[in-house]
Amino acid sequence: MKGYIKYFIITFVDGLQYKSAALSGIATQFFWGFLQIFIYQAFYKGVGQDVPITFNNLVTYVWLQQGLLTLISSRYKDSKINENIKNGMIAYELIRPYDMHSWWFVKCIAKKSAMVTLRLFPLLIVAFLLPSPYGLQLPISASAFLLFLITLFLGSILVTSIIVIIQIIM
Repeated sequence: MKGYIKYFIITFVDGLQYKSAALSGIATQFFWGFLQIFIYQAFYKGVGQDVPITFNNLVTYVWLQQGLLTLISSRYKDSKINENIKNGMIAYELIRPYDMHSWWFVKCIAKKSAMVTLRLFPLLIVAFLLPSPYGLQLPISASAFLLFLITLFLGSILVTSIIVIIQIIM
């Protein structure tokens, strides 16, 4: 277990080194976040009936979605694993004395966590500072925030498991 934790830390720190990719990712997240908010705002102004979610809650949802996109997205591809599969080096991975499934899982979740760490905090800070209809709101209660964290954790485990299963099928 200690080996997996150390591998997670090494991969996480390695993923934090790509600051230029993080800056471009932050700019992209802001662009798409504002674009979605403005589109929803136009829909909200055009609809004449009650809507199931308030505009302020929708804006909070959009900012959280943009900040956590890389953690909950299944569009992760590890080029090193793919290359090892193509050239046959995966055979060396299979004879090593560790569980390859767990190793790939730790590597995947560490890289995804590093990408989220670089993008999420700047995005949240700026989103909290935006004016009222476009800014991020605080959770309703501490229990709601705790439930959000639990579901985020379980969702990221599920998505990472799906990614690793896809890599195993390859």
